Amino acid sequence: MNRKLQNIFMTGTDTGVGKTFSTILIGKYLQKKGIDVGYFKPIETGCDEDLVPEDANLVKNELSLSDDIELICPVRFKFPLAPYAASKIENKSVNFDLINKSWQMLNDKHDIVLTEGAGGLLVPISNDLFMIDLINYFDIPALLISKNILGTINHTLLSLNYLKYKKIDVKAVILNKIDKQNSDMSSFSNYEVIKDFTKPLSIMCLDYKQDETETSSNISNDFDDIFFHNK
Repeated sequence: MNRKLQNIFMTGTDTGVGKTFSTILIGKYLQKKGIDVGYFKPIETGCDEDLVPEDANLVKNELSLSDDIELICPVRFKFPLAPYAASKIENKSVNFDLINKSWQMLNDKHDIVLTEGAGGLLVPISNDLFMIDLINYFDIPALLISKNILGTINHTLLSLNYLKYKKIDVKAVILNKIDKQNSDMSSFSNYEVIKDFTKPLSIMCLDYKQDETETSSNISNDFDDIFFHNK
């Protein structure tokens, strides 16, 4: 199969909500459909001393991608901070020309590019740009990922409202159950409450690090709607 699909931006309500996990899951689902998947992590902070980007490298390996890591993740910082904060400490500005060039190369090469942001929507990249501005710049829809814990209703609805304000199309919300051992009571009601306030938007729940085959089977219809039926 060789078909061009609409690219998508994997964003989150916060850091540590499971964006990388969700990206891998979706990437494997699309690959099983015969789709040539590309992955783009424009900026990653918290890299090691050699500036190896842990998240981007994980996705590259999990999806068996042949693209060089320098193309997949063109801008990297050592300090585990917001890009703007890391750039000030490391005295290194974000190279937007390099980001744009890498994006265009990946977009030209693959059927779809899954682009993963860093942190939440208002993570600063520079003194006048935020992560949400990258979504608008690439002019692609977003998939919002949040943690299925107490407080996620507020965080998810705030993020959705701001995406709407910025006129960004949102394809779905993924609620990730981050820790199976320590679920709070809200994890059983968050889905229904968020769904009540966001109809007809698709809301789906994932168990973080659940068996990939089992998870994909459970939500394959939702993924079909996002990537093949809901353009």
